This record gives sequence, C-alpha cells and structure tokens, in this order.
Amino acid sequence: MLSLSIYVVVRKVLLCYNDLKAYYSEKGTRLMANMAGDEVLLNCTISLGSEQAEDDVIWTRDGKAINLNNTDKYIWKVKRSAGVVVHTVRIQRATMEDDGDYACESRYQRASQIVHVNSAFVGFFFSLNNPRLEFFCLPPESI
Repeated sequence: MLSLSIYVVVRKVLLCYNDLKAYYSEKGTRLMANMAGDEVLLNCTISLGSEQAEDDVIWTRDGKAINLNNTDKYIWKVKRSAGVVVHTVRIQRATMEDDGDYACESRYQRASQIVHVNSAFVGFFFSLNNPRLEFFCLPPESI
C-alpha cells in the first residue's frame, strides 16, 4: 500500500491556494498549507505498506522538473523511518517568481499544491502638506 502526501509550510510570505480541504484515503493524497517566514517548505510523505514500493519522487513546478542541484535556491533532503519516507524541499528566499503548481511524483501517485507568494503589506503614508494617501508594500525580510 502506498500513500502519498505533500505538505507546504511557508514562512514570512502570503500564501494563496485554491483549496485547503484535504483529500485523504489510504491510497490518496493530502494537501496542506501554512504560513510563516520567508521560506517555502514542501514536504512529500510516502507511507509504504507491507509490499515493497519505490520511495523515490520527482519534484516538479508547473509540470517541469525542479533542478534540486541549485543549492542557492533549493535544499533537498530525505528522511526514512519505519514505513514512511519524507522528502523535503526548502525554497530559500521565496519571491513571486517562485509561484507555481508544485508536485512530488512517485511511480504511481502524484500530490500537488499551488503556491502563490505575495509582497507583504507594510503600511501607508499620509502627509497633511501633500494631501494624498500612499500605500506601500515591501517584500518579506530574510531570517
């Protein structure tokens, strides 16, 4: 039995997603998203049943393979324990250019999550000498 889940944890950015409801079954996928910090954490969990199954995954964004060798942008690790394998990709210094439909794909299953990074709203400026109201946004600060 193979169960595949992908979890998204986002730090110091705004995250928009189409549907946060989880679809979950023994052989289904479960998608979650949370906010915090300036990094995006993609966690792909493979639950292995009694039969032997491949625990390798391919990470994609908008249907194209992600170059995980780009260590300035991505950190990739795998953690194995009894019956569970967790593949994690950390997207460092997330910006709007990192928007996309991220997926982890095993041989038989695929789990995906749409990630949208926005600039954070910081505040506004109002001057009595110059009667106009200005709103400004700044990108998230790095940790």
